[in-house]
Amino acid sequence: MPKPLSELLHIHYPNKAKTNEAFSFLQEGDFIAGGCALYAIALKALQPALEIVILKSVSGPEHCILKFGEHYYDADGKQSYCEIIDKLMSEFNCTIVSNEIVESINMEKCAEIVDVGWDVRRFTAFMNMTI
Repeated sequence: MPKPLSELLHIHYPNKAKTNEAFSFLQEGDFIAGGCALYAIALKALQPALEIVILKSVSGPEHCILKFGEHYYDADGKQSYCEIIDKLMSEFNCTIVSNEIVESINMEKCAEIVDVGWDVRRFTAFMNMTI
């Protein structure tokens, strides 16, 4: 049964994504090394009503966020689209030129954002557990 959106997008899940245990699922051991995509895919698996949005610069994918209705989320919680774009510019000097919505978790479709070393199923199970 899908997790209620209010539970998934509440502070518990963003906080859990920023723990050392969550970082251990990433090749580089840090959230900037693809954690945004792993987080988005895991929450999409737990609640199919969410959409994954891949934000791209001229050099390719830069960030993955979740969208539900007109609201956007990443591991920093709920933000406006403009706030997320501004954050990428100010923190990473990254200009977003396009975005792509991924409506279903298709690893071929997500191939440009998914590291082959990730165990997406284990991370999803980890995110689904209560702290």
